[in-house]
Amino acid sequence: MSDESLADDATATPTAVESSIVNTILDLDEFLSGDVRRARKSARICVRPELEARLDELDIELDSLTDSNGNPLDSDDDALAEGGRTALVVAQERRGVQQQYAAAMRRIEVEAMPEDEWRAWYAANEKGLEAQDPEVFNELIVRCAVAPTISAEQIKRLRAQAGHPQINELANAAWAVNTKSGVDVPKSPLSSHVLRQRRRARS
Repeated sequence: MSDESLADDATATPTAVESSIVNTILDLDEFLSGDVRRARKSARICVRPELEARLDELDIELDSLTDSNGNPLDSDDDALAEGGRTALVVAQERRGVQQQYAAAMRRIEVEAMPEDEWRAWYAANEKGLEAQDPEVFNELIVRCAVAPTISAEQIKRLRAQAGHPQINELANAAWAVNTKSGVDVPKSPLSSHVLRQRRRARS
């Protein structure tokens, strides 16, 4: 198969792909006898969240150097003559910090509980879930985290060190993997946009 044929396959419409999957009947014997793993999801945690402050500072500086359309207010020569920094210099510095931030992202994988275990856990913790009890979500994370595994003591330390937004991201992933995963093809608007742009460039 040629590269062009592969590209055509890659840009096939999601509807056609989903239709072929939906219309494929499950071979139950093959499924039950195979090495089938329960659903997994990933949560991302940044190990250098303090970089956000520098990104905020650079955004404010860049905003003062550009108009509403993002165009520099002064030429590079004018800005340098006044002893200031140019919009390009600030933008380049921001990109560098943004790359540092991206490089500091780490994944934690969570896996769905077996059905009977999930039902028992949910029934035992329904009130705590409704009350948004942090201890209940700590237990959910501990039960579901598989790469790396997380102990009860570690999740308490992680909650204290990482803060609410990152723990909330992890708890949401653990909740979603037990309540939503494995029943639909995950969508990616960004991936679809990239493929559409490639198709337009070739036509």
